[in-house]
Amino acid sequence: MDEMTNRATVSQTYLRDRVRAWLAQGLLPAIDATAWAGPGTGQPCAVCRGVVEIGETEYEISCAGGHLFAHRDCYTIWHEESRSLPRASAGP
Repeated sequence: MDEMTNRATVSQTYLRDRVRAWLAQGLLPAIDATAWAGPGTGQPCAVCRGVVEIGETEYEISCAGGHLFAHRDCYTIWHEESRSLPRASAGP
C-alpha cells in the first residue's frame, strides 16, 4: 500500500478504484466476517491510510494477519467491493 493520504481530499471513486486493485492483488483481504464498530482509537485506516481520529467511527476487521481498521465511509466501500468479488463455487 502506498503513502498516507488525506481522506478529505480523496474522491470516493479513487478510493473505490484503489480498494478494487488491492483486493485483486491480495494487498487487502476481502471482508467476509463480522466487523466491530466503535469510537476511533487513532489507528491507521487500511483504505485511505489516514488516522481514524477520536470522535470518528472506527471499524475493526479481523483477518488472518490480525486486525485492520477503517473509517465508516472507507469500510463501506471496502465491504461493497468485497461483496462484488466472484464467489468460489461449492463444488460437486
